[in-house]
Formats: sequence, C-alpha cells, structure tokens
Amino acid sequence: MSLCFLSQICFAIYIIVFITLLLNFYAEKMKSNKQLDLAKLYIEQTSRNIFLTGRAGTGKTTFLKQLTETLLKRFVVLAPTGVAALNAQGVTIHSFFQLDFTPFVPYFNNRHNGTKIRKEKLNIIRSLDLIIIDEISMVRCDILDAVDDVLKKIRRNILPFGGVQLLLIGDLRQLPPVATDEEWLLLKDHYQSPYFFSSHALYNSDFITIELEEVFRQNDKKFISILNAVRENHITQTVIDSLNERYIPNFKTKENYIQLCTHNHQVKEINDKKLSSIKSKTYSYEADIEEDFPEHIYPNEKVLKLKAGAQIMFIKNEMSNGNKRQYYNGKLGKVVELSDEKIVVEDEEGKKINVHKDTWRNYRYHLNKNTNAIEQRVIGTFTQYPIKLAWAITIHKSQGLTFDKAIIDSNNAFANGQVYVALSRCRTFEGLVLTSQFNPASVKIDFKVSDFNEEQQSHKPDQNTLACDKQKFIINNIKELFDFSTLELILKKLDRINTEDISRFHTRASEKIKTLIGKIQERIVIVGQTFGRQIDKIAYNSDTTYLNERNTKAIDYFFNELQMINQLVFVLCYLNFDNQDIGTTVEELNNELSIEKEIKVRLMESLKNKEFEVATYINLRNNLYAQGDKLKLDSFKVKQKTSVKGIEETDLYKALYEWRLKKSKELKIPVYFIISQKTILNIAEKEPKSLDKLAKIQGIGDKSMKKFGREIMEIISNYVLID
Repeated sequence: MSLCFLSQICFAIYIIVFITLLLNFYAEKMKSNKQLDLAKLYIEQTSRNIFLTGRAGTGKTTFLKQLTETLLKRFVVLAPTGVAALNAQGVTIHSFFQLDFTPFVPYFNNRHNGTKIRKEKLNIIRSLDLIIIDEISMVRCDILDAVDDVLKKIRRNILPFGGVQLLLIGDLRQLPPVATDEEWLLLKDHYQSPYFFSSHALYNSDFITIELEEVFRQNDKKFISILNAVRENHITQTVIDSLNERYIPNFKTKENYIQLCTHNHQVKEINDKKLSSIKSKTYSYEADIEEDFPEHIYPNEKVLKLKAGAQIMFIKNEMSNGNKRQYYNGKLGKVVELSDEKIVVEDEEGKKINVHKDTWRNYRYHLNKNTNAIEQRVIGTFTQYPIKLAWAITIHKSQGLTFDKAIIDSNNAFANGQVYVALSRCRTFEGLVLTSQFNPASVKIDFKVSDFNEEQQSHKPDQNTLACDKQKFIINNIKELFDFSTLELILKKLDRINTEDISRFHTRASEKIKTLIGKIQERIVIVGQTFGRQIDKIAYNSDTTYLNERNTKAIDYFFNELQMINQLVFVLCYLNFDNQDIGTTVEELNNELSIEKEIKVRLMESLKNKEFEVATYINLRNNLYAQGDKLKLDSFKVKQKTSVKGIEETDLYKALYEWRLKKSKELKIPVYFIISQKTILNIAEKEPKSLDKLAKIQGIGDKSMKKFGREIMEIISNYVLID
C-alpha cells in the first residue's frame, strides 16, 4: 500500500470526523435555539405557566433581558431578594404584592389580601398578562400561594394566579429557598417541600417545564461533564479523581484568582486581611444615595475603601455606546492608580481602565397616564464606583457570574447546590483550584428536586403541544369576553347588602334593586354561562366562519342587555344613608358595577362585526382595566337618560333631607340625632297632615316632636295640601 494512498485515507477520515463534529455542533446549536424559540412562542402565544430552567451558563439571564426588550404583553419582573431584583431590573415579590414576611398558611391565612395596595398598583395588577419571577429556586412554595391569593382577590378571578401567566426562571440545582425551622413547622402539614413547585396554585395551573441544554459559559466537554455529574449527584470515582487533579495543597493566592466562600464573615476576613497587608494609602469613596433606596439592597459598600494594588471585581456591566465594553459584571482587575477623584484599574490583559461612578436604580411600577402602559419609575438611586474588593466573594453572591480563575473549598458547603454553583462559576477546568480534596459528601442534593425533574422530563412540551395550547388560548379569550362571573360576584354582594341594609332605609328602591338584580342574573350571567359552554363545542367541531358568526350575534345580544345595568347604577347613585359604612359599601359596589359594565360594553363595541383577534382583544381589555376608576364617570351619565320612580325622588323627601342636613350643621350634631333617614322615608310616604298624625309616624319620638315637630309640619305643608 503506497504512502500516497494512506495519506488519502487519513485525509478522508479527517474530513469525515470534522464533518461529524461540525454536524453535532450545529445539531446542539439548533436544539438550544429550538428550546429558546419554543419558550418565546409559549410566552407570546399562550397563557400556559412556564418554568424555564437550565444548567449554569445556558443563557437564562440573556433570554430574560432579550425577552423584556421585545415582549408585547403587559408584564412585571419580580425576584425573591432585593439584590436579585436589582440584577433583573425589577422589584421584589414582597414589595410588589405588599406581602409580609410571615409564612402563608393555606386556608387559614387571609392577611395577604391586597388591602394595602394603592389604587394605581391595583389597576396594574388587574391589567397584567404576565408575571416574570427570576431566581425562582429561592422562592418558597407558600410565597407563590400568597401571590395567588392576592391575584385572585384583586382580579376577581378564581383561576390559578387570577388568570395571569407566570414565567418562572431559575435552576433548582442552585441555591434553594430559605425556610427556618419555625417557618417549616407551620408549613410542613400543608406542603410536600419548601420548593416553589410544591405551591398548590402552581400545581393546579398545569404548568410546563422548558429546559435549556447548551452551555455557553464553558467549552471544555470534560469540564461540562464533571459539572453535570455534580449537579445531578451522579459522582463516580472518575469524577472524584478528575476534580482532585485541581487540588493544590498550600496554594498561594496569585493575582486574578478569586476565592469562593460559604459565609460572609469569611469573605470579610480575607478581603480585610489582604487590604491591610498593602502598605499604600487608603482612599475612601462615599456613595451618593437619593430618595428611596433601602440599605438591605445596597449593591456595594456605602463607603468603599481601596488601596493601590488591591484586587477588585467589577460589579456592573459598562454602559456601551456602540463601542466594545471595557468591563462587565464579574471581571477581575487590580487598582493601579488612586486619588480622591480618580480610580484606574488594570485588567487581566494589562489594559488600563479609568473607572467612573455608576448608578443603580430602585424601581416601582406605575401606569403611564397618557398610554396606560405599565412602566418602571425610578424611586431611588445608589451611585458608587462599580467595583469592590475581590480576593474573596460568597458563593451566593457569585451566582450568575463567570471567573477565569477561582479558588474553592467545596467541603465547607452547607446548603443544597452550593458546590455546583461554586464549581460552575469557573470558565475553564484549568482555572479551578481546590483547597481541599473533593469529598462527594459535600454535594448536597434534595431528592424531591430529583423526583420533580424526572417527572418534568417525562412530558416535555413540543410543537404539537404548543399548537394545542395556542388554540386553547384563543378559545379561552373568546369565552372570557362572554364570562360575567365578576359581574355575578358584584351582584351577589349587592343582593346581600340590599336584603340586610338597603331594605331597612329605602323600601321601594330596595324592591327595584332586587328586581333588576334578578333580570341581570337571568338575561346576562346565566345566558353567558350557557354560551360559554357552546363555544367549546363550536370551537372544536366547527370552522372559524361559524364561530365568528356566533360571536357577532352574541355581541349584539349582550351589548344591548348590558344597558340594563344603567338602571341599577342610577338607583344606587341616589341612595343616602346615615350609616357611613353602609353608604361607602354601596358606593364601592356601584363603582365596581359601572366599571365592569363599561369594560364589557367597550370591548363588545370594538369587536362588533369583526373577526376575533386575540392580540387586539387583550390589548384593549388590559388598557380598560388599567384605567380603573376613570371608567365609572362615563357610566354615571345614565342619570340623564334613565327614569326610576321612588320615594327618594319626591320633592318632599328631598326637602326633608336638605332640612335635616342644614339643621345638623346649625346645631353641630350628627344628622341622625335629629331624625333618622328611615323616619324621613316614613314621613315622605305617609304625608301626615297634622301634628297628631306626625307623632304617630314610626321613628318620631317625644323629643323630636317637641324640638322639630312644627318645623317638619311647615315643610310638609309646602308640598302636601293640609285640610
């Protein structure tokens, strides 16, 4: 066999291997892109709750950033801690929903009811499509159920999370939720585990899991394989031997190495000791803090102390103006020049960077008055140099960062996932240094997490499930248009207060209210329920043309019937009560009634004789809910169009009512100390024509007759013919 022929064979084998590797690379790339595309489509085109997960370095943070820049749905970004919220450019779960920090015990705890939430935020919550929660692995199960409780009450929607879609981002193999012994003692009888997936509301929502699989942080397949083994606790002797290759006894810390520690006190001790060993001058730089920026979310030291020669880490990405960034969050360097007004850092490549102060912002969500869009408003700022001492950092604070060189003592880990988080921070296997031999016992993994992950793997979503969920999304939105369950809830409350309170003061008005409630219930609520059931049959068994025809007819019917609510609104507008609590409750219910009616009418008016488009419907619906109380004003115009007869509208009733009010101010006593509202109604109805007949009216006592009898008769004589 000639040498030339052997060379050709070798070259052919090389080409085949190269092509195979290239195809495998692109297959993995396409697989990852498909997962990202699937997640994006599920968020944009369905209402399904999603847990987006993946190993460290698979691009979850990048996906979140890109998603929030292009997403059309109305959303908020939340996180379990202040630091995580700053990193995600959102707000904390507790602050957004005004939750306290005590455990939420299902069926017993009703404190998290949203009563402390301001009106603007109520309108934001009612108009939300999507809630994004980053670092979900640190969120305790009961917190999600508390969120569910608030959303259901504020949105008056019995669906899980009040019908709002959730996007939960995180990795359960990283840092777990914190549940103290006392907290878990309260919760253990109600939850299988402290993890978010044990939330009752989330379980009932039939959520899906999408896992990102391609790792961008590391390129070394051997290192990735080791990390996966640690992550899943599938640690073989080969893995142990491989990790122990990086065990370097008595390793002397070199420049650009950072030590990952389990506790804050260890970090402080190392950094302080290293700084004090430098004999140069100490410079102090104080942060500028404006307005609302609480201390527990400070992203850096309030007073930053540095010396020339100190090792630092950048803790913020440089704002780029189209140029290449000089630094990023997690980049290490050394301070080479200091003055009161200047800091120069040399990076690992020897490039010098003039560091300037940067600003962190504390946000609050609000509604744009002109567009009703959900926007972030800056409520406080923290301005400081974006660097900190970095000979050491806690594993907890290293989450999300990438280092070229890291020193780790894995045997001191105390929490689930800590070893994996620490090891996966390093970009390369060669950059890793272990200060003690690797002990598999240090890898703590909760088997409840393993069971959950295994269950989720058994029914992964794909394009087929996406198609089904898209169809469900469209049908559910059509059904929602004709769903009057919120109206029914308002009517039930109104019926109860009408029976218990209104009937005692306004007999005739109460009868009208009862009649109108019955008609609205029968002709709107019940018919809506029937039509909702029909939609399911039509949608799955008929073409879209027939569905659109049925929608058009239904819109015409309900649009006309909803006008009947104007009569009820009108009657309630004119009711007056001595009891302020009753009056306030009636007014609130009337506002809710008029707003709900106005939203449905405007939605139906905009969709008349048009094909149902989900995006158009959702945008308009949410815009209307965001307006909130502004809608009730339009509803009250019905006063000029509707006529409702009743005692309360007679001239005598109005005259007596105004006299009592004037007398109250004159004598500086409450109105009901003069005569009660019920008594005014009795007088207006009976129309007594003498003092003797007035004295027999229920509610008129001897004192009232003595003080006000003649004045009352004088008023009566102006409207009633006295014999």
